[in-house]
Amino acid sequence: MKVFISYLIICSATFAFSQKPLKDFYLKRNLKQDGQNYQFTVIEEDKRAIWFYRQDKFYFWYSAQHVISTQGASSGTLLHGNFEGFYENKQLAQKGEFKRGLKQGEWMYWRSNGTLESTQKWSNGELKIERWFDEEGHIAKTVHRKIGKMYRESGDSVSVISRNRKKEDRFIYENDRLIKSEQLKNGQLDGTLKEYENGKCVIRQKYKDGVLVEKVAKEKKSKEENPDEITEESEKKTLRERLFKKERKEKKVKEEKPPKEPKRVSEDKPTKKEPRPKKEKD
Repeated sequence: MKVFISYLIICSATFAFSQKPLKDFYLKRNLKQDGQNYQFTVIEEDKRAIWFYRQDKFYFWYSAQHVISTQGASSGTLLHGNFEGFYENKQLAQKGEFKRGLKQGEWMYWRSNGTLESTQKWSNGELKIERWFDEEGHIAKTVHRKIGKMYRESGDSVSVISRNRKKEDRFIYENDRLIKSEQLKNGQLDGTLKEYENGKCVIRQKYKDGVLVEKVAKEKKSKEENPDEITEESEKKTLRERLFKKERKEKKVKEEKPPKEPKRVSEDKPTKKEPRPKKEKD
């Protein structure tokens, strides 16, 4: 009896361990699409994939020998697990991971010659960081994305993009100095465009639906010639000069005016009117 029970335990354990490779093999898919050979896994059909879809995210799903991405919905089996794409020469084209149809973790993309082209950092279907590499493997550009904002780096240049519905504000920096700011709507300039030099606005333009409607160019002036540039020292100097001018003017006026003479009283004219005598009644 003990031997029989031991045999059943060994058989059940062997069967359980063998189920995982069989399941992984059953969930694997291979297909050719967009000039690449895809190898990936899908989620189990008996498992509930997600409770609800987010309308701002793209879901990747598999149906009829195609991988499709749809914003806010799916109509097939969601991708779940590792994903790899290969060129015709068997070189890696892309590699990453899906979690219930959404990109997750680090994704890497290569050129057909094997050099790294770009990398992406995903979190629950949201792209956080993206980097591009040149042929020599050096970082050429980096983009950081946050809720409502995006930071783009390219060498010494940094772009900060702030989105508000259809409108977009862009601020471009070089060596930590603002050199340009612009407003866009539906991908076109709409609003004020400014260009800066040494922290001062030198060009100001207004656009409407991508068309220039007003242009104001400010000439470059030195600190002494620029009336708009008021420093603390210049403000103090101006105030001292005003006070000095005021004191000097008051002193000059006092010197020019003669002293007031007292009023002279005439001897002929009485100083006080004498009262008239009353007439007696008869």
